[in-house]
Amino acid sequence: MRDSGPIIVKNGDKREALNFNFNGWAKYNNFQLDKLVPSKVANHLNMPLTQVMYKGKPVVLEGGAIDVNGKGTLLTSEECLLHPSIQVRNAGFTKQDYEAAFKQYLGVTNVIWLGNGI
Repeated sequence: MRDSGPIIVKNGDKREALNFNFNGWAKYNNFQLDKLVPSKVANHLNMPLTQVMYKGKPVVLEGGAIDVNGKGTLLTSEECLLHPSIQVRNAGFTKQDYEAAFKQYLGVTNVIWLGNGI
C-alpha cells in the first residue's frame, strides 16, 4: 500500500487522494492490478482521486520514494528518482520537473536530494 496506494493530502478540512502511477519499481511486469488500488482506496474513504500529471503525462512515483514532514519539506534521493538506467520512473525528468510536480500537488517548497540509497 505504501508504494501503490494513493498519497493522501489534506488542506484545512479538505482531503484528496493523489494517484502517482505505480510501475512496479520499473523492474517487475506484474503490477497491473496495483493500478486499481488508488481508486479503490479513494472510493472506500469517500474522497476525490486526482491523477498527478506533469507536462501532459501521468507521473510515476511510489510512496516509498519520498518522505514529507507536512510543513513543506520533502526528502528523496537522486538514485531513486533520477538514475538513468535503474528503475526509470519518468524518463527525462529533471530535479526541477519533480520539484514542480511536488510543489503543485503536495505543496512542497523545499526538496532535499540525497545521493545514493533510499
